[in-house]
Amino acid sequence: MLGKNSTTDPKKLIERAKAGDSEAFETLYLLYLAPLYRYVYFRVLSKEEAEDLVQSVFLKVYRSLPNYRQQGKEPLAFFYTVARNAIIDYQRKKRELLGDTGDVIEQIADEESEVFTALIPDRYQQGAIREALLQLSDDQREVVLMKFMQDMDYAEIASAMDKSEVAVRQIQSRALKALRSILAKYNDGE
Repeated sequence: MLGKNSTTDPKKLIERAKAGDSEAFETLYLLYLAPLYRYVYFRVLSKEEAEDLVQSVFLKVYRSLPNYRQQGKEPLAFFYTVARNAIIDYQRKKRELLGDTGDVIEQIADEESEVFTALIPDRYQQGAIREALLQLSDDQREVVLMKFMQDMDYAEIASAMDKSEVAVRQIQSRALKALRSILAKYNDGE
C-alpha cells in the first residue's frame, strides 16, 4: 500500500472526500479496490458478482460519507464493514431465490476457481483447503480470509466484523484448530 503522506493517508482522504473532493475519493478507490475485490471474491467465488458487489460497496460508501465518523477507526475497516454487509445481503437474496445454500457450496468446491488456483497450484491441496473452509462457521471462515488472504491486522478485522480484538483472536484460534483437525483427517484419507 502507499505511504501515509497527506495525499495517501486514508483518514485525510476520507475527510477530503466528505468535503466533496472527488480526487480524494478516487484515491481511496484505487487504494482499496484490490483488497476489497479479493475479500469479496473469496466470499462469493464469482468474478462478475464480486465486481458488481465491489462497485456497490464503493457507491454505498460514497453515499454514506456525509454521515461517516472515524471514531479512531481506520477507513479500511469501514469499507470492509460495508463489503461484509453487502455480501450478507447478496447471500441472503441468493438463498431466497434458490431456496438452498447448495449452489454457494458447489461454487466453493469448484476446482476451476481462477484466483484459488493461482494461490494454491496443487489440486490436492486446493480440494483439501476448500473442504476444510466449508466446514468452518461463517465467522471463522471470514476471520481466516481477512487475516491470511487480506493480511488484515486484528484491529481491522475486529472493526470490520464489529467484534472485539479478543473475540477475533478467539475465533481465529478456534478456526485454525478446526482447520488443523480437518486437514489432518483429509490427509489421512478419511
